[in-house]
Amino acid sequence: MAGAYIHESNGNYFETLNGQNLQQGEVPEGFREVMLRPSVHHEYNYETSTWILNESLLHTDMAAEIRDIRNRRLRSEVDMIAGNTLRWNELSSEKKEEWSKYREDLLNVPQQNDFPLTISWPSKPT
Repeated sequence: MAGAYIHESNGNYFETLNGQNLQQGEVPEGFREVMLRPSVHHEYNYETSTWILNESLLHTDMAAEIRDIRNRRLRSEVDMIAGNTLRWNELSSEKKEEWSKYREDLLNVPQQNDFPLTISWPSKPT
């Protein structure tokens, strides 16, 4: 059996070609050391003995993080104004329009071109 062993932050991690996990210290003959995994978005390719970036996984995680940021902005900025009837009623028509547009622009962030690689955050009304 051949395979690789990988040093992870919590110690040695051993894996066979078929993905079977082995205990620390159980390094079968024919195994070789592999550099630390560059990120959680990399997968080891046994044929080329290299780590390959899984761009799909990276983009999925980036999109989720950006949506979380967007949702926090909606809660902490927009909902504080639009969700409070007294504050909302005190605003002029122009300010209400600005806040409505800002909310809509935040909601549309995932529809921007090149999302999640490029984000153009809308400006918060003053």
